[in-house]
Amino acid sequence: MSYDLNLVQQLCREIGLSARIIDIDHVDVDLGEGAVLRFQNAEREADCLIGFPTDVRGKYAWHSHDPISSEFMVAPSK
Repeated sequence: MSYDLNLVQQLCREIGLSARIIDIDHVDVDLGEGAVLRFQNAEREADCLIGFPTDVRGKYAWHSHDPISSEFMVAPSK
């Protein structure tokens, strides 16, 4: 599943998170206190990933899952 990186950035900003598109295939979301969540698109949809840095050199521990929808990225109504 490819991620709509512009939508990820938009939704993060709507809920107060800093999100920066790195290039055509990557967006980093600053979760605070040094935690960065990266969305990465790849040539094959099965290779698209979400991950967190595991060390200061920027290596990522990847996580795969069933398709997600944008509804999980929106803050609940108050």
